[in-house]
Amino acid sequence: GKLASATVQMLVYLCAVSPCIAFTFLLRGVDAITLAILLSVAVLGSLALSIVSLLIGAVARVKNTQVVISVGLVLGLAGAFILAVMLGYAIIEEGSYVYRDPEFWLAMSVLATLYVTTFGLVHSAAAAQIAFISENRSSPLRRWMLAQQACFCGWVGGFAYAIYAWQGNGMNEWPMLMVLAGGVAAGYWYVMGTMLTGEWPHLSRRVQRSLPQSTTGRAFLSLFNPGPGTGYLFAVSNLTLLIAAALVVIAASGAVGTPWMPIETAVYFLILAWSYVVAFLGFGRLLVVTMRRWVYVPMAAAFLLHVILLLTAIGVPTVIQLTSRQLRNSGYTLLQMSNPIWTLYELLDRGILAVEGNTLIFIIPAAALMALILNMRSVATELLHHRIAAPVRVVEEEAELHPAPAAKPSSPWEVEDAEQAI
Repeated sequence: GKLASATVQMLVYLCAVSPCIAFTFLLRGVDAITLAILLSVAVLGSLALSIVSLLIGAVARVKNTQVVISVGLVLGLAGAFILAVMLGYAIIEEGSYVYRDPEFWLAMSVLATLYVTTFGLVHSAAAAQIAFISENRSSPLRRWMLAQQACFCGWVGGFAYAIYAWQGNGMNEWPMLMVLAGGVAAGYWYVMGTMLTGEWPHLSRRVQRSLPQSTTGRAFLSLFNPGPGTGYLFAVSNLTLLIAAALVVIAASGAVGTPWMPIETAVYFLILAWSYVVAFLGFGRLLVVTMRRWVYVPMAAAFLLHVILLLTAIGVPTVIQLTSRQLRNSGYTLLQMSNPIWTLYELLDRGILAVEGNTLIFIIPAAALMALILNMRSVATELLHHRIAAPVRVVEEEAELHPAPAAKPSSPWEVEDAEQAI
């Protein structure tokens, strides 16, 4: 409702300002496409800021927190205004030359799909914050995540085709593209997984009445059910699909790589990135489950536990190495194997031998598989949830609210019989 109210106010201002802006077209110097893009960016940007503000307002429920977040939001809106002015100036100055470039419209299509999927994800998150506790607040978010991943696959495929079409040896650039895509996918699903694994494990009866009933539905849709276990498996499954697709593309393309990105480095990077995400999400979820045996752990606290676990894995070996006289100036060592940032950066910068990749390729995936196996018991328990029948009272109320349509004659003879009966 508040989003609709904000949209109406934007339309009122747009109706008042658009004729004035359109009049500038008659003064020459600014083309119609530039004006249309400026208005579109202004409207879409205002809608995006509105839905982000609604999400922040729904998340902040403590009075003291609301004051701090409100000040931060005002400062963020001021920064967004400055960026909008700079963007408008850039569009006016460079617009007439950029519009003729097909790369500009390709980038705009990518931004459009990113905007739509992100808007839907943020809208579902804001709606989930004000929904009833007994509602299914997780499945819509996972659908938007899956839609965003589908768009991401389309972007990567489009860029791969563009590289192949514009360069004669474009396939040799594909390993670098797969590394970039794998790194973005790993970061995305780690962030989403930290929130998915923090969901409450108990399902209300309302949610259980909406679970898939058929065998096919339970086989393909169970990962959309709310719960930290299904959330962990949902994130791991999507990341595994993307990494496997990247490895298949590298193997099937026949590319030999480039001097700055050999095939072996790309393969090692993808496998290690997958392993780090699976391991950190798995052990983080086990930590959350253990903490919930004694205290209440909300989603924000679960997210914080994941962050603390990651920072601990990065900070502890770094402190040990910096305080050791023997290891202080030795650069990267196997002591840093729990540090994904340094390990992956060193792998891309200096190659496999610099990080002792032949050793890491066994240790890190083994830790990931261990985390996956330790979580399988609770994950299987959540996957075994099945639909329950609705109470008689609920069925009767639904029948009163939505009565069955009256039977109508299906042939002319039935009409004649009904008239004779009357």
